[in-house]
Amino acid sequence: MTPSAANCISRLRGLRGPPSRRRPPPPKTKPKPPLPPQQQQLRPYAYTPRPFGPHDIDVEISHCGICGSDIHTIDSGWGPTKYPVVVGHEIVGKVVRAGASVPASLSAPGTLVGVGTLVHSCQTCDLCVAGLDNHCAQKVWTYNDAHVADPRTGRRDKSDAARTHGGYASHPSSCHPPTTPTPRAVGVAGIGGLGHLALQFAAKMLPLRGSSTAPHSRALALSQLGATDFCVLADAADRRRLRGALDLLLVTADVSGDDAVDRLLSLVKPATGRVVFLAMPERRIAASPSALVSAARAIEGVQETLRFAAEHGVRPWVEVMEMEDVNEAVAKVRRGEPRFRMVLQRTNKTTFGGAVARETGKL
Repeated sequence: MTPSAANCISRLRGLRGPPSRRRPPPPKTKPKPPLPPQQQQLRPYAYTPRPFGPHDIDVEISHCGICGSDIHTIDSGWGPTKYPVVVGHEIVGKVVRAGASVPASLSAPGTLVGVGTLVHSCQTCDLCVAGLDNHCAQKVWTYNDAHVADPRTGRRDKSDAARTHGGYASHPSSCHPPTTPTPRAVGVAGIGGLGHLALQFAAKMLPLRGSSTAPHSRALALSQLGATDFCVLADAADRRRLRGALDLLLVTADVSGDDAVDRLLSLVKPATGRVVFLAMPERRIAASPSALVSAARAIEGVQETLRFAAEHGVRPWVEVMEMEDVNEAVAKVRRGEPRFRMVLQRTNKTTFGGAVARETGKL
């Protein structure tokens, strides 16, 4: 080997250096964990609905309220949600077209209509005939559900086109019969989007009390929503003062804590009192047997309603935001800021014509 070649090899070896001085390989980057549900965003989403049928109504949506059930669903709080999901069940809009079997009162284009939590029930079973269509075995929820493929068996259509989509959109196909309230001497637990309306309805019918976990709601309940009394559920003295005073207690907020239900039960009359849960907590609720057995209490779980509201001036308190600002609106609802119902609207400012959806549980 020539001297020049030996020098070259030496220089090359010097560049590599001894094995002990070699740089370690860069650490492997771990994939970022998915954002928690509360930090995930709703995104524009387009879908093709099922073929238009004789019982369907095509509604051009103008407004849709944001309910706590929407938040539970997009977070999979009530169990696994099938994504992508378009939520929203407090829908207002105008009829664009109607199927041949739709009643004449709802079929004229331009008719102002509303859609609630259901878009279908069989209308023939004993429950539907009794006006309890919300308990029908073939009921179809406005969103995160599937239409019935075979009415004889109740089998659901598993195709993507048969999935139901809610009101954070432009045109869902839906129709839902109204329900009628039962007037009683009542209390309302939870003064929010649903509770503030329950207070107003009850104030026009009968004496009522309001109750809340938030003391700052007292002034609104008593001065502007029609309550004649107010109870802070966390205040033992308040609960003792109203113990056994109610015939009916409507629970419109999530209840939590080991003794939350016992506190509510203590407010209704023994034997005849009723506690009706209109909110659906994500966790199981529990009541001590003594609270139920010793007093024999029970837990039970919209044309006429709208007509009553119009005649007596029952109006929702709303904050309105553009549909494209849905993520900001949902964040406000999570923080409990609206007084009392957040509503999304579609106007000529709206820049997209489809829907907004949580596309997956792990964005």
